[in-house]
Amino acid sequence: MIAAHYLTVPDVVAVQGALCGRYGARPGVRNLPLLRDTLAGLKEGGHADLIAQAAALFACLAFDRPFFEGHARVAFAATDVFLRINGYRVGRNPQSLVADLTRITRDPGGARLVDPWLRGIVGPADSSAHSG
Repeated sequence: MIAAHYLTVPDVVAVQGALCGRYGARPGVRNLPLLRDTLAGLKEGGHADLIAQAAALFACLAFDRPFFEGHARVAFAATDVFLRINGYRVGRNPQSLVADLTRITRDPGGARLVDPWLRGIVGPADSSAHSG
């Protein structure tokens, strides 16, 4: 399945601003064209399914760093919202998520880990199959 609903630039900027306000990081977009291209690229195809789209969104926000700060938090939050508006959810407890995010974002090759990681923890919103 390919996504039916997409995040906009203002959506993702709002997520970043809210997270920066909560956790004390510097809000703002460092590279607006990169952020626009990332979100547009999700709609243009080339992704096998919704999880691949979510992985591409996460990887760009976490590793290409379109914002001044808060990359990993914004990447996860935006990806979570993207999945939810398309009928999916992350089935993972907060402690496991923090450990996973730390491991992935600190790995020099972390971008390649995102798709398989999401496939292991994401399921339909009405399913309890991914409760890890």
